[in-house]
Amino acid sequence: MTDIWERLYEKARTEYHPAEVSPFITAHHVVCAMEAENGEIYTGFCIESCCGVMDLCAERVAALNMYLHSGQTAVKRLIAFRDRAPYGEGSGMPCGACREFFMQLDERNENMEIMSDYTSRSTVTLRELIPDWWGRERCASRCGVCLAQVEQADLYQVLSMQAEAFAELLEKYHDDDTSPANETYTDILRRYRQEGSTYYFILSGEEKVGVIRVVDKRDGESRKRISPLFILPGYRRRGYAQKAIAEAERIHGAHNWQLVTILQEEGNCRLYESMGYEQRGIAQVISDEMTLVIYEKD
Repeated sequence: MTDIWERLYEKARTEYHPAEVSPFITAHHVVCAMEAENGEIYTGFCIESCCGVMDLCAERVAALNMYLHSGQTAVKRLIAFRDRAPYGEGSGMPCGACREFFMQLDERNENMEIMSDYTSRSTVTLRELIPDWWGRERCASRCGVCLAQVEQADLYQVLSMQAEAFAELLEKYHDDDTSPANETYTDILRRYRQEGSTYYFILSGEEKVGVIRVVDKRDGESRKRISPLFILPGYRRRGYAQKAIAEAERIHGAHNWQLVTILQEEGNCRLYESMGYEQRGIAQVISDEMTLVIYEKD
């Protein structure tokens, strides 16, 4: 059974046939294949001319092909090579212009895997190749949301915000035993101290509009779990939840995420599905009116 890297390699290999397009332009001597966020695969090949400003690397051609045909900007995996698959020693690495292009195209691309050695399946992330990227501040400003890590001294404020955020659902479903609105300081402190657990305030400017907690489960798949996520009542329907999830994915890595939500809250379900999460099963039946379901994003 072929793995995703073999599929990418075979797709890219079909583009490898060096050619002289004209006395001034050559093409197809470096090739690329990439897996987009939705799992589709797109290919590209380099084009070089006598005037360097008109050159295009295979990676950028593949990305433009992806955007042209699907409108997508986020890449999961990428492989690029000349006459043989990447073999280490810097082979297969995108040039500086391509690294910058992918970061400007979509900041989530810092988490994309780049094949460095095909035989051993060794990879690096774009974040490793371009650390401390200069454009993060501009991205955060455009997004309108950033995450600030919660300190232990802030937990009473988190507790108060959580009670306010979940009060409506508590009244609607009468889930006194499981509602986050009824949690105690001891409950939140225990979660705060859990290994791999990080609480963040969701900030819009200086305003704390909600909270998101990320748990790195380290269960063999390094799956990340969101629990809880809430936006205060006065700030809802402004896209803050979606932006907070996207920022959490950027910080912790774009793949292998899980969360639990109420099946009957259709708006929440549609939000997660719009971000690539899929319903994978029932977590718990609380009552005839309330069912908790699992959403995952691979």
